[in-house]
Amino acid sequence: SSSSSSSISWEELMRLGRAHPDAVQLGQGYPDYFGSRVAREAAAEAILTEPLLNQYSPVSGLPRLRQACLGYYERVVGWEIDEQNLSVTTSGTEALYAAIHATVKPGDDVIIFEPCFPWYTTFVEMCGARVIPVPLSPPTHAPDIEALRKAVTPSCSAMIINSPHNPTGHVYDLEEIEGLASVAREHDLVVISDEVYENVVWGGCDGGSRSPEHYRIAQQPEMEDRVVTIGSASKLFSLTGWRLGWAIGPSSVIKKIDELHSVTTYCA
Repeated sequence: SSSSSSSISWEELMRLGRAHPDAVQLGQGYPDYFGSRVAREAAAEAILTEPLLNQYSPVSGLPRLRQACLGYYERVVGWEIDEQNLSVTTSGTEALYAAIHATVKPGDDVIIFEPCFPWYTTFVEMCGARVIPVPLSPPTHAPDIEALRKAVTPSCSAMIINSPHNPTGHVYDLEEIEGLASVAREHDLVVISDEVYENVVWGGCDGGSRSPEHYRIAQQPEMEDRVVTIGSASKLFSLTGWRLGWAIGPSSVIKKIDELHSVTTYCA
């Protein structure tokens, strides 16, 4: 299955990396530096001085963790999110898994841009749904909106997008985001927006003067009620072993994500 082959591939890459310390690891998204010292020091202090933090937390996340997450989006992004629209999960991967299972039914078609993070395909197939691939072409790997429109089938219920994009690095510009949103509105699609690399954006990456900015499809007109946004603390702090993520979306979907979360990892 795609699930077992993906996990075997990652294990093999990690084994080879350990066997060859000088090798440059391009297979996984962890950095060659130690990650946020501020975050590590705060976590170490909390573990030692607040014993209850080492025990089970509420299914939907510690209240102050939830407030910190909401505050981050309001302060840094200018996006005000109601508490009922947030679910804290054990990693962005779990948030993605739960979001797909909460919105996709057996027999559905789900559009995925390829190449992509391999777990997208695995999670869709686990739901009994079919992947409809839409290729991203070099050199820009920008989404082809007309090709997307042609790919939509009568059974399509959702599409998964990812910006900044893994593995190509393409950052969707505003015109591309508007195009994706228009297709979602036209065909009544749920959009699962993987934005775990939202802070990994630099200017001049295309060799020109363009200064990329991360645009959120959930902030497009008439999109807030059809988008589930995926975020990740492990990417935010460059601490990939910290399995903490979240999903932002309509309260009806967030409730389903909380239910799935409670019977998988239970708390985060």
